[in-house]
Amino acid sequence: MSKKQYAVVKLKQGTKKKGGTCLPVLEGLIRDLGVGLVTFDKRGRVTSWNRGAERIYGYKAKEVIGMSLRMTIPKEGLKKWRDGLKSVSSSGKVIHEVEVQGIKRDGTRIWVAATFSPIHGDKNEINGAALMIRDITHEKGLREQLEQSERRYRELFQTSKDVVFITSVDGTFIDVNQAGVEAFGFKDKSEMMGVSIPNTLYVDAEDRKRFHKKIARNGYAVDYELRLRKKNGEIMDAVETSTPIRNDRGEIVAYRGILRDVTEGKALERQLKESEEKYRSLIDSSPDGAAVTHEGKILYTNRAFAKLYSYQKETDLLNRSISEIVSEEQKDEVLNWFRQHGRDQRPPSRYEFAGVRGDKKKINVEVYGSPVLYDGKACLLTFHRDITERRLLHEELGEAERIVSDILATMGDALVITDLHGKVLQVNREFERMTGYSRREAFGVEFPYPWLLEEEMSRFVLWISELRTKSFLHDFDMNWVTKGKKRIAVSLNTTLLRNTRGEPIAMLNIARDISERKRLAEELEARSRQIEHLYKETLAKSLEIERRNKELDDFTYVVSHDLKEPLVTIEGYGKILHSDFQKELGTTGVDYLKSMINSANRMKAFIDDLLALTRLSRVTESFRSIQIGKVIEEVKSDLEFRLREKNVHLVIQEPMPTITCNESQLKLVFRNLISNAIKFNDKPVPKIVIGYAEEPRDHRFFVQDNGIGIEPQYFEKIFGIFQRLHRSEDYGGTGVGLTIVQKIIDLHQGRIWVESKAGEGATFFFTLPK
Repeated sequence: MSKKQYAVVKLKQGTKKKGGTCLPVLEGLIRDLGVGLVTFDKRGRVTSWNRGAERIYGYKAKEVIGMSLRMTIPKEGLKKWRDGLKSVSSSGKVIHEVEVQGIKRDGTRIWVAATFSPIHGDKNEINGAALMIRDITHEKGLREQLEQSERRYRELFQTSKDVVFITSVDGTFIDVNQAGVEAFGFKDKSEMMGVSIPNTLYVDAEDRKRFHKKIARNGYAVDYELRLRKKNGEIMDAVETSTPIRNDRGEIVAYRGILRDVTEGKALERQLKESEEKYRSLIDSSPDGAAVTHEGKILYTNRAFAKLYSYQKETDLLNRSISEIVSEEQKDEVLNWFRQHGRDQRPPSRYEFAGVRGDKKKINVEVYGSPVLYDGKACLLTFHRDITERRLLHEELGEAERIVSDILATMGDALVITDLHGKVLQVNREFERMTGYSRREAFGVEFPYPWLLEEEMSRFVLWISELRTKSFLHDFDMNWVTKGKKRIAVSLNTTLLRNTRGEPIAMLNIARDISERKRLAEELEARSRQIEHLYKETLAKSLEIERRNKELDDFTYVVSHDLKEPLVTIEGYGKILHSDFQKELGTTGVDYLKSMINSANRMKAFIDDLLALTRLSRVTESFRSIQIGKVIEEVKSDLEFRLREKNVHLVIQEPMPTITCNESQLKLVFRNLISNAIKFNDKPVPKIVIGYAEEPRDHRFFVQDNGIGIEPQYFEKIFGIFQRLHRSEDYGGTGVGLTIVQKIIDLHQGRIWVESKAGEGATFFFTLPK
């Protein structure tokens, strides 16, 4: 507890003796300090609990007054709290800043600094205790982090292999680690304290001036090279990194730094320089192209390198990327290889890539790389050799070997190689699959072979004997038997193999499994006979159907034609009676006569439509190129009277195509569709739209109206012959018109359908192939 806080507690204790006149002021002051104030009676029960305590623990005063503080204290800390209260109650002394753990209302654990103070009564007796509480959770965390940081720094300071030191402004050692003691050859750390680096250890006094210039310019000195003298007089090459330590006013009061002994490295650099001079002449005269690169950048090339890549001088490629001599598809890969092997200083290694010369000619390059130090940098020395011809020969040889190997291993036919006496030397995987005998089981087997049927032996011997006069025998069909005793049909080809001197050395037998082929041939022959029989039956039935259809057409045509004659007579006499005998017939007789004439007319129209339908199959008019726009105009002209009579608004969309079709039949299609659109329309101004859309394979036309429409369930029915959806008294017609339209479209190998809603008109679509 600070003096200010302690004074507040004492003052508050004192105010109670004076009736508490200053208590509100003191409580406000304590609240502003963010401190919790809790008082207890002699039994340890809370008698007051200020807002600071509420903020710290989360409990309201009414929740804790009259209670002990057990709920705010972890079990392991109860004894510490009790001892503090007991000590204050017995001794009357203040216990300052006891750090203990507490528990907030939400269960969170916190750290608090508690100051225990006695509370005196009027007679100076101890009536209880006051507890001043401060939340130090954040502060304690910071202290622990600082302690950890200091421990880590101290561990680093003591265990670093580099010299870690602190000096005064004039360069005198204030602190140094054990590595520093050993590096400079002193007995112990105490011997180094007070030693001046500039006066005792610097070899060149100018180094100190340069050091101060770096600090003044940059605020620090990084990798500052200098030479120092050890206690025994030996010279040490060193690299130093230092930063100044400043006070609150920004003044430099000391320096801290790390110093590394690089004596051996410097010696190696000098040796390397001598080595470079020694071996450079050897590299310059090397028959292989040589180059030194750093991070893929070319720093040196010899004459052979320039010649290999078709450049005039060794300096033409200096300071350029190695990727400039690499094919486009390998640039990133090769550049990465050069960078990695130079950066990691990997052991010598071999690499191949596709190179590009200055004249754009591509070559195959073999590279051997080895890490080197060049101008103080970790670089990569590479020797380059043109292996284009060697690579080409190697690839051709490898390709030939792979081809032969692949043929032998994966060919779809069984392969058996034997010596001239018939002893098996090699078989392939297909032989193993076909016969069930493994390569090990077949190797060394002599004639007679277990996969040859006994009845085939003599035929096979005669077959092989023909090789005396021929070098190649082919298409010898025979039967083998598998290890599982299954017969298979094979076709055998045998070749006599010779060496380079033309001498026979082995026999190559290639056997193809033709079991499936033979089965298919037999099945095909049976199917052919069956198909031939079916064809004859179908042809006979087709001719019979064609004959009957012709008879039916002839019958329909004749009947329809013969029916028209009496109808014409009835119609003629009816008109005469209507014209000459109206008075004699009377009103009822005239009505009967009109009904008879109308029935005759409907029957006549019906017969005409029936004749038109039968004629469709008789039409011999050929298909030709027709302008559909012209066809529609002719139909429009034929229906001009009906269009005007019904006040029809007819729209023909442009342009219309030219297609190959039967002109008279297409006229009939448009006439029937337009007539239906006029007939089945109840609007004051009927509207008909004729349109066209081109599709990938078809010409698509439509005839759209705003008439009475069609229910979806009748979309198919309306195309049936004699199918009517309305009474003849309401809408005339025979029910054959759409049947005729559909048959015409079918004859043109097209399609027709309707889209409609009742009361909203209908659209008839039909397609004709291109």
